Amino acid sequence: MSIRLRRSDRAGQRADDPEMGEALPSGAEVVWLHGNSTERRAGLCDLGARLRVLRPDLRIVMTAWSKNAKRINHLCRGCDGVEQVLRDNAQDAQAFLKRWSPSICLWAGGDVMPTLLDRTRAQAMDMLLLDLGSNDLPRAARRRWFLTDPGPQALDRFDDIMVTDTEARDAMRRLGISSSKIDVTAPLRATAMPPGCPQAVLAETADMIAGRPVWLAVHAQRSEFRPILDAHRHALRLAPRLMLVVIPDQPTDIVELERRVALSGLSHVNWSDGGEIETHTQVVISEGGPTEIGLWYRSAPIAFIASSFASGTGGRDPEPAAALGSAVIHGPNIGLHRPSYELLRRAGAARMVLDARTLADAVTTLTAPDIAARMALAGWQAVTEGAPLMDRLIDMVLDRLDRRKVAHARA
Repeated sequence: MSIRLRRSDRAGQRADDPEMGEALPSGAEVVWLHGNSTERRAGLCDLGARLRVLRPDLRIVMTAWSKNAKRINHLCRGCDGVEQVLRDNAQDAQAFLKRWSPSICLWAGGDVMPTLLDRTRAQAMDMLLLDLGSNDLPRAARRRWFLTDPGPQALDRFDDIMVTDTEARDAMRRLGISSSKIDVTAPLRATAMPPGCPQAVLAETADMIAGRPVWLAVHAQRSEFRPILDAHRHALRLAPRLMLVVIPDQPTDIVELERRVALSGLSHVNWSDGGEIETHTQVVISEGGPTEIGLWYRSAPIAFIASSFASGTGGRDPEPAAALGSAVIHGPNIGLHRPSYELLRRAGAARMVLDARTLADAVTTLTAPDIAARMALAGWQAVTEGAPLMDRLIDMVLDRLDRRKVAHARA
């Protein structure tokens, strides 16, 4: 990646084309997000979702320099529009700005487009550059900048520039960017939004569990029921009081799950039907609505994120579990959530298993409270690192939108 001009003979195109411009009401506030990597787009989409909670009428559009429209759309389902940007020219820039009339732009990473950014001046749009690291800079720019290179002029279009390391900060200063615009921040990344759970329900459930070791298998596919139950039987040999909570990925599979558990000979209750945990209960079956998932993430110090033994499912996000204090176990098929698992793995907060036997071994090891606690703390720290930056960006965006609205009212 590098900060440079984008030139191409290919025409720009939209990843989805639902007659975008027609859906915008008059005077709509539009936040324009641009990310040059999957991780940055995920962080921006998370930011957009949080902004929409606070300001439901806000419109969100994502642009990305990418040929993979399907992948972009998958990550940006909460956006009102997603557009591929395949060239930087005046015609495409003008068409995009006319279609959306953004109020503010948050551009994450390098690959700035001078022509597109120059056209934003006519709209007096607030511009924020985020998550710029030294790896985003051309090698020459780390030492000096050539006068013929348009990069500094394009960068100066941004009102604020947030860099992730001092090398990038110093490079910006050498380019002539005012120090007042530059700030060193944590990297941009999506932050987990775990489901909630009433405190009274959590306390009542803790009384039922009565200090027993608990592990959770969540988002389980039908093909994973057997290895999960086999792993539990193996683990029970070394930890007889161990209890398993299973949440199927599809609520319609709960009948099949009950049948499989009954055939396994394990004593069980259906929590969603009002079953109560007793001292002999070995398996709890839960339908897995948001409150129930929030409850079990908080109650189980060990979480196997399923849909990871089964192939072709795309995997499931491990960060809500880590954010609520669970040590994470997963299989090899983690799909589009690989960056999140890599983050947890580097922090020492996740373990990969391959089958029922290795799953049982991991669960048994993690029933030692000190090991699970270390992993849980590392996971929590890893997934909440970006929370202060996310809060700051939300405040910055809302403040700028409010000021813009006041200025228009006075005009």
